[in-house]
Amino acid sequence: MRLFLLVGLFPAVVHFSLHGQVLGCTDPLANNFNTSATQNDGTCTYQLISLDALQSWDLPTEVLETSGLASWDNYTWTHNDNSETKLHRLDTTAGTVSLNTVQLNGLINHDWEELKVDDAYIYIADVGNNGNGNRQDLHILRIERASWISGNPVVDTIRFSYALQSDFSGTGPNASDFDCEAFITTPDSIFLFTKEWNSNKTTLYALPNSPGNHVAQWRGEMDVQGLITGATSLLNNQLIILVGYTETLMPFFYLLYDFNQTKFFGGNKRKVMMNLPFHQVEGITTTNGTDILVSNEKFQQSILTVNQKLHRFNLSSLLSNHLNPSNASLTSLTENVPIHIFPNPVTSEVFIEVKDWLIGEKLSVFNQKGAVLIEQVITSPSFKLDCSTWPNGTYLVQISGQERTAVKCIVSR
Repeated sequence: MRLFLLVGLFPAVVHFSLHGQVLGCTDPLANNFNTSATQNDGTCTYQLISLDALQSWDLPTEVLETSGLASWDNYTWTHNDNSETKLHRLDTTAGTVSLNTVQLNGLINHDWEELKVDDAYIYIADVGNNGNGNRQDLHILRIERASWISGNPVVDTIRFSYALQSDFSGTGPNASDFDCEAFITTPDSIFLFTKEWNSNKTTLYALPNSPGNHVAQWRGEMDVQGLITGATSLLNNQLIILVGYTETLMPFFYLLYDFNQTKFFGGNKRKVMMNLPFHQVEGITTTNGTDILVSNEKFQQSILTVNQKLHRFNLSSLLSNHLNPSNASLTSLTENVPIHIFPNPVTSEVFIEVKDWLIGEKLSVFNQKGAVLIEQVITSPSFKLDCSTWPNGTYLVQISGQERTAVKCIVSR
């Protein structure tokens, strides 16, 4: 086994003119990372990996068909995609999932597929269209959060159609590219990610975030090679995480990050499989971009039964560099790099030297699946790690303190 240190992962901040920009892949975790690139052009490619869930909980029978997932008021909320008009509050603090149900009177559930929340509203998307592909009553229910808290929810309706759909003759079940189960919101817009049964792509549509009748406008498409069923976002951090599953019911994340404004398909696009075979993943939520909750509905076919569950994943090893770019400044000063990893290449042991001011901080080593291989407190400015059993792959060495984190990437070949 040979280990290589990727140097120059975090170049110093450089001021340059528009004409001095170098386009290319700017993500150190990508196969084609370009150390000279100063502007991401969306061309990064990645090794396909599979992540294990850190925890999985059985969900109560009241949410056999959990579909949407959202977080607010320190709880996780979900709903079913059948005819009931209830929101279910999930609590995992006791180690199992307890449930508290809120009945929403005066509403109809044709096919609720997604649940989202922002500072002002709670959104329920009645947008499922897999029955025949010809619904003309697609809409999103919008509930004022202030009225929700008072116990008297005030609901308005955002109705829409797709700009590209002109044929409503009907396709039969699971045969339309105008199905949808995922969306995100901004104060002025709603962005839909379609679930396309024929093409296995997803198309991005945009419509106003206001009551009325709207035409959702085409904004782009992406070949995800699967069916998108949920979305969560931290748009201030240029991050969207989609979930879905393949035709063989293998669930996956699709990470969109480092994009410009609302050009969500213009940045990094990375597919990451979940090690949850035959789980029909439907909902996703996060509050920080790395700790992720995912739900799957009950799946039963022939002799195979997979019960409804809630799962927790951690994407720190994949997204921490993007979400905390200021932490990279520790390695941007070549005369004061706080961590030195050698020799390069390495066969069985990796030696690490750190600055004295990092003694007492925690060192962690992550593999490509996000699993922690090593976690220890730094007690000396020079020490070694046994890497003789590490499989070939990319590893992140992370040193975390109260104020700063230094990250290096080690590659084995």
